[in-house]
Amino acid sequence: TYMQDSAIGSANRAFYSIIGQTPGVDLNEFGGWAYPRVFGSTHAENAYFVDGVDTTNPYAGEWGFTINFDAIQEIGFQTGGFEAEYGRATGGIIDMVTKSGGNQFSGTLDARYRDNSFQESGEHFDAGELDSQYRNFAATLGGPVLRDALWFFASWQGTVHDDTPVGSPTTASTVDQNYMAKLTWAINPAWRVSGKYTGYPWHTDNYNASQFVSAEATALNGAEVDAYSGELSGVLSDSLLFTFAAGKTAWWWYQYPMSGDLETIAHYNWDTNMETENYSYQHYLEEWREDLSADLTWFVDGPGGSHEIKGGVHYSRPGNESASCSTGSTSTEPCAPVSYT
Repeated sequence: TYMQDSAIGSANRAFYSIIGQTPGVDLNEFGGWAYPRVFGSTHAENAYFVDGVDTTNPYAGEWGFTINFDAIQEIGFQTGGFEAEYGRATGGIIDMVTKSGGNQFSGTLDARYRDNSFQESGEHFDAGELDSQYRNFAATLGGPVLRDALWFFASWQGTVHDDTPVGSPTTASTVDQNYMAKLTWAINPAWRVSGKYTGYPWHTDNYNASQFVSAEATALNGAEVDAYSGELSGVLSDSLLFTFAAGKTAWWWYQYPMSGDLETIAHYNWDTNMETENYSYQHYLEEWREDLSADLTWFVDGPGGSHEIKGGVHYSRPGNESASCSTGSTSTEPCAPVSYT
């Protein structure tokens, strides 16, 4: 209920908006996205889990991908005093659980729109000088494949955000999608297994659009994210619970001239601050995180009350390969990748 009532408008329907409403959390806005900073920590000191799998970006320490807001069942957030299993963070622990479907077919459909006409001019602001438009469409559907045994859940969300800075000859246009497909199988009343795929491709045309950037000097910026995960849980006895989770998240980032021309040298005029001829930079980054965890929880009732004793193991293998160079470089291999694991 809190998630539904809090995510109003078009800008708040993201998990980090809910996190930002927690005391002690500041949302660091950058490039149209927000990154939580918890009680003075940096935005790179959090850990992000989705259905028990660590999806934290290994390069920047930020959230790995977004999920259709209507596909999230619940969001758990811990800001301090968390257990040893979350020892890889000094900021906050964000733990999201996605929906799984059930014996009844159900779904959602959501459409939102805004542009600069929704803004009001003021003494030092003229909304008529802006040219912006935001469109968001999202849908989910879940239900049974086999009643009481196998369920599916799927979601999709697409967003287009166009923004033309004052005096700019080009429009920065961001197009992103996120989609998810999940199957859950109740093997028997005590054991359940689920598998999930999540995709998150996005790109921004004319990423650096500005009155100081000519049309031939704009850049394309974007990424593609693929995440695979599975979870097995079982009740071993009245007091023992076993869980196992495994997953891999892979990112592919890119930034290069919008024209695709990697040969022409970029020009910058120090008197006018104008960038012309070409975008000056190209960058490619491939990242991955492999994650495995298994734990056993023992629920004990005794004279001192009820207790929960938990133990387990966790394995994580992050890594990346990157390549960067200037456009127009004379090197035979201007962007040979460098690997870090």
